[in-house]
Amino acid sequence: MLVSGGAAEPMVWSNENADNVLLEWETAVMAGQKNICVPQPVFINDNLKGIKGLDDASKFLKSENCPKLRPNKPDAHKWAASKTLYEVKQIQGVQLDVNEVSWSIPDLIKALQTYAPLQMKAAANQCATEASFFQQFPDTSFDSTEFDIKFLSSFDLKELFGSEKEKKHGILEYRKSLKNLSVSFRTNPRMSRNSMEILTHGLKQNYSFLKNINLSGANLADKQTWNLLTAALKVNDQLETLNLTDNDLTGLHDLYKAIKNHNSITSCRVGSNFGFESTSLLRDGIQPSTYYLDMDAASLLLLTELWEYGKPDLELIVFSYININVKEEDVPDSLGLLLGKLPGLKTIEIQSEALIGALTTCIVNSASITEITIALSETAKPATKKKSGTAAGGKAKDSGSNKIEKKQSQPWMKPLCDALVCRGKELAKQAALKTAAAEAEVRNAAAAEHEHGATSEHEISLTESVEQVKLEEAEEGEEESDDECGSEDNNIIEDHKLSLTFNNLGLTDQDVSLLANAFRKMKNGLGYLIMDENEISAVGFSSLLKVFTNACTVDGLSLDGNNIGPGCAKDLHKFAREATGLSGLYLARNPLGDAAVKMLFEGLALNEKPTIERLSLQQTNIADNAARAISTAIEELSALDMLDLSKNDFTSNGFVALAPGLNSNKSLKTLTLSDMPMDAESVDAFVEALKNPEDRTLENLDVSRCQLGDASAAKILNLSSKDFLIDMLCECVCNCSIDLNTHIHTLL
Repeated sequence: MLVSGGAAEPMVWSNENADNVLLEWETAVMAGQKNICVPQPVFINDNLKGIKGLDDASKFLKSENCPKLRPNKPDAHKWAASKTLYEVKQIQGVQLDVNEVSWSIPDLIKALQTYAPLQMKAAANQCATEASFFQQFPDTSFDSTEFDIKFLSSFDLKELFGSEKEKKHGILEYRKSLKNLSVSFRTNPRMSRNSMEILTHGLKQNYSFLKNINLSGANLADKQTWNLLTAALKVNDQLETLNLTDNDLTGLHDLYKAIKNHNSITSCRVGSNFGFESTSLLRDGIQPSTYYLDMDAASLLLLTELWEYGKPDLELIVFSYININVKEEDVPDSLGLLLGKLPGLKTIEIQSEALIGALTTCIVNSASITEITIALSETAKPATKKKSGTAAGGKAKDSGSNKIEKKQSQPWMKPLCDALVCRGKELAKQAALKTAAAEAEVRNAAAAEHEHGATSEHEISLTESVEQVKLEEAEEGEEESDDECGSEDNNIIEDHKLSLTFNNLGLTDQDVSLLANAFRKMKNGLGYLIMDENEISAVGFSSLLKVFTNACTVDGLSLDGNNIGPGCAKDLHKFAREATGLSGLYLARNPLGDAAVKMLFEGLALNEKPTIERLSLQQTNIADNAARAISTAIEELSALDMLDLSKNDFTSNGFVALAPGLNSNKSLKTLTLSDMPMDAESVDAFVEALKNPEDRTLENLDVSRCQLGDASAAKILNLSSKDFLIDMLCECVCNCSIDLNTHIHTLL
């Protein structure tokens, strides 16, 4: 029984004329009293008029207009309107808001009142559809202009969009004020073809509010069903985001094309787990950085297809693994080749050992790549033994051995080194061909200047030059010795420098020996080499130093946190003396000791063209014996910008010996001396060295945890200038009384 103001209005004349609505309600109530059915009043609220259906019925019942008699006709209703309305009110009913819940109830009421059979049937069917829809989605609010529907079956979608086969319009046809609709597939074994037909029918209608569709995990039984989505995307121009993750989309090139050419789609995620953005791979334009998380076999295969289809410009690619471990057999053979073909790729990071094979293929085939990082996840890292070097604040042990310990290298290191050598030789060949071509062009131009176009006897064609380079290369063969670094050709290609990062991988001297041999054969310099937190000793470090001294340049070298002892002192001295282009050297947390550090700085002092800018020797067991060599060297290091000597064993004598170098150096901006006690004599020496602001370049001085005390801290603070104060206030005030605050505020 649909009870509303519109239904009650005609009852005013029900004392004289038969009223079909009253007859229906009366019949329902009587049938309920005899347990034939369960009568259900539905009170229709008209929010536009602010009238509740139940209140409207009560108001009419109490008014004088509500008839107390029935018409004197045998075929009319048996009860008066007042009795029928009273009985209806006694039955527990529900209240529906016309404008919020369903749009077809008014149509049904009108059809019932006018007894229009066709209209009544159509309105009743639509009300049934809407009732089913709201049973499925009871929390859906239609007051809002934006909402999210999660469908499970084709029935849900039919109620939403209608069915193309049955030529039915869905609920959305009645939702004219809707601005944004998101449709998502709820977790289920698979989405049916019928559901895809109805959904794509809705897409083709180009509803302006249908902005987001999520088909993650649709798991279609037949991949050809995706062709329905492809066809719909070609017609649709309103959709903005599409989620197709956790579906097998490999081989669907027409779908790739439809996504690529869609005018309004800004995001389309594909692949497994978290998925990845496909639009950036399919459309033109440089993507500076792209991160791929937990890529399984299916995702990697899909990725290679999208790369091949879209040919994107990617500068940085990171394969990160946190929750899963991919296996080597899961990696497509084409991955490495396609990585090597990406035209603008400069940086690649691999976090799974299974992908290193693809990385080696990429190295061989890519001339643009400049940075490579291998950073295995915690579950993929090799087991490491406790280092014999220094712990925090402890002394180091030096084995004294001058031989590489027989530890097995990482299984991927040899193939990686072979790839580096292959790449280096290919770059050298290309450089030689380029040089030969340039020389041939110059000689041919000179020959063309002869009178009457005579050909010079000295003319060399480009083809002849190329053949000559190939002949020389063939004669050179593989004559290089693996043991004699000094015999290598010193013509190093400075272009295409490669930077490598191998942190915390459990690398040993055996791995470093393979790398050193590869660097010697590469014929092109390195940008930076970072191998922090491994198990490299002085022997492995020395093999690197020999190569970087004689056969290969390096711009930056970092081996923080290894087990490098004083056994490398001589090679370190020679490297420091002869290095060209070295800008950064980081050897923190290694048991180098006084002897090796002293040799390092003596070598730097003898370098004719010192380029070192950043030098870190934190916690390397340096004592006073090396301080004078450090002081002498920094006087000559005109490019030195940062020096870290923290957590070492300097006493007052060491600090006093170090101070004169600071007075003479004209480039140092950052000096770190933290975690070493400084007495009054040490502080006085530093204050004397830094007292003249005009000659001082130092901007950042870290003397935190140096047990300064009030007096010494105040002396250092008195050195402060506009560019020098803030960093000092953050760092130097420790073990000082609260009275020092007054001095600090005065300076500020």
